[in-house]
Amino acid sequence: FSWVTPKAPVEFQSQGTDRISRDASCLSCIHPTLIACRRPPSNITIMEWSLLKEADAALEGVGGFLQLLAKGGGGDGGVTVLLSVGGLGLPRRSVRQSRDGGFTWELLLEEAPWPARCGHAIAVLPSNRVVLIGGVDTSDKKLNDVWVSDDEGLSWQQVEGIPFKARSGAALLSTRAACLLLLGGASSSEEVLNDVWKSVDGGTTWTQVQDAAPWPGRHLASSCVLPPSGPTLKSRVVLLGGSAAGSRRLDDVWQSEDEGSSWDLLVDGAPWAARHSAALIANNQELLLLGGSSASGAQCDVWSSTDGGPSWVRVLQSSPWQGRAGHGTFRIQTGAAAAAAAASSSSSSSSAQASSSSSSFLIVAGQDCDKGGFFSDIWSGLKVQQGMASSMAAVANSMPSIGFVPPPPPPPPP
Repeated sequence: FSWVTPKAPVEFQSQGTDRISRDASCLSCIHPTLIACRRPPSNITIMEWSLLKEADAALEGVGGFLQLLAKGGGGDGGVTVLLSVGGLGLPRRSVRQSRDGGFTWELLLEEAPWPARCGHAIAVLPSNRVVLIGGVDTSDKKLNDVWVSDDEGLSWQQVEGIPFKARSGAALLSTRAACLLLLGGASSSEEVLNDVWKSVDGGTTWTQVQDAAPWPGRHLASSCVLPPSGPTLKSRVVLLGGSAAGSRRLDDVWQSEDEGSSWDLLVDGAPWAARHSAALIANNQELLLLGGSSASGAQCDVWSSTDGGPSWVRVLQSSPWQGRAGHGTFRIQTGAAAAAAAASSSSSSSSAQASSSSSSFLIVAGQDCDKGGFFSDIWSGLKVQQGMASSMAAVANSMPSIGFVPPPPPPPPP
């Protein structure tokens, strides 16, 4: 038996686990009782998906997904409310709500007071105020109206005197208490926009931060806010991908640490395929990019960035859910996660918590970019980041499902 140091990164693949180890100086022999490395990797990432519901008629063709802040602390101590507002691909006026982690969806409003729409921007503030902006109505007209709801989508009030252009496919983000950023979109003349607008009073009044940001105009981009970190303790706005002029898909990543006043290009030509309508969520200080529409079709991959966007690692090349765009993606705080966090205070479990962490996610519905139509399925995902000690046990325990294929026997001696 002999060992060699590969000259290129090693990537082991398995069913449901695309990336077990990636280390340029590590060669692992996967066996139920053996993992041997020249230099152990610092961590191992495992992500598994389970189908919760194959089809839910209530979710077909709906969009505008968002997650309200949990009441009572989340987990078993509170209720996390998920909303779907408006349509996806086809204009709608409906509002749907889930209070059981996304498994069932109740029709809250069949006809909201605002015009039916799709392609709208939507965000939730720390106060749980929901803000809805723009989109496309039933006559294919771009909208520039703003509506707010302070009761989880049950009633809505329109904001008057909106100064920005009508648009669809814009990004809308909540950066702090009562503060919102509106980024780009496509105007009524199909011009792709790169302006930045800001509201510090929950969407009531708006001021222009930039008429032309340094990033190319785009719509259907992905965006999120990373929580404060580092010595400056500033939140970071991340904007990536989308569709530029001429329907050209983008693969760049931009960041702002001053609520849109200035922008830094983190990467131009990310390792993932250029795409629009992908899901981007913050998992603490980690970015997760899921699915979207690329030039080669709908994607079902998952990518991770632990440094705020400059570098990316593929967690899953092909998820069990079909490639899609415009899907709802949520990070769910479960009772089990809350219990694990509480258990970390005990000395017996502190070392295990230090070497392993997990996050739960939910993917809901979306648009079938390849065949047309919509998805109405619901998937639950678990992402585990483990140190080497706990990873060896996890991989060994999962061996029956890994489907390891041993190398062929050596040729017989001459």
